[in-house]
Formats: sequence, C-alpha cells, structure tokens
Amino acid sequence: NMGLSAGLGWAPLEHLRLLARLSFSTSRNNAPYEDLLNPLNLLRLVLGAGIAHNGPTFSVFTITGFDLSYPFSFRWTREADCKWHDPVSYECADQIHTHDPGLLFGLHVGAGASWAFAPPLLLHLEGGLSYFFLPTEGNELNLPIDLELGLGYRF
Repeated sequence: NMGLSAGLGWAPLEHLRLLARLSFSTSRNNAPYEDLLNPLNLLRLVLGAGIAHNGPTFSVFTITGFDLSYPFSFRWTREADCKWHDPVSYECADQIHTHDPGLLFGLHVGAGASWAFAPPLLLHLEGGLSYFFLPTEGNELNLPIDLELGLGYRF
C-alpha cells in the first residue's frame, strides 16, 4: 500500500511523546495473482503516547495507543475466470466477495526515529503494528504493519 499521512508529535515532558496521525492509503494489486477487483482504500487515525529521547538533532521513541481505521468496501476473488474477463460472467456471482467490515478499532504499538538534518526540517522513520478487536466478526483485515518515511518540521 502507498499513501499520505499527516501527524503531530508532541513532547510535553522530557521523556514523554504524544502522537496523533491521520493517514489515507490505497493498495496496489497483488501481481501476479490480482485478487483485488478494485483498490483497497483505508482511512486511519492513530492516537498514542510513549517513551522518547529527544536530542537536538536525533530523537527516538516508542508509541502505544489506539488505531481507528475505516477500510472502504472492496471486492476480491481468487477464481481466475472471474478476474481477467470483462464483462464478468454470471457464473462468477458466487466467486466474487465483498469485504465491508465498517469501522475498526484496536491497539497500536510502534517505534521510530527522527533526524534533524537541516533544523527545523527533519527526516522521520516510523514502524508499527495494530491489532483490531472491534468488530469481533466480519473483518479479515487484521494485524496491519505500517512503515512510514517522510519529512517533518519541528516547531
């Protein structure tokens, strides 16, 4: 998946970091299988707090918090005859699945670092993992791993 993210990290105390991040991502099809019949788009909000070491040019941190995600409805199939033929035949009606779990809520853990290469500009790297426990049924998208690389501005 590729996407765009905007976030705010704040250190109200010396070794405490608060994080709020809003992101939108869209999937690319899983070549050569091409199981997705339309892109998987995801809107995500992560809120958390963690331990940090904030230096003048280099900072490292961990985050624990909540992940609120909304995957937009998408269709998928593993049946070859239903993927590559347009229009799709009526025999594929039972082979094309729609995934629409609605709003997902779970826990998020992550770690990252930032480097102020040209203060106040910084290079930011962060990775994380979430586990969704709500809703309890109807969601097959769990344990998303995220990796972000981007530019930031230190206020």
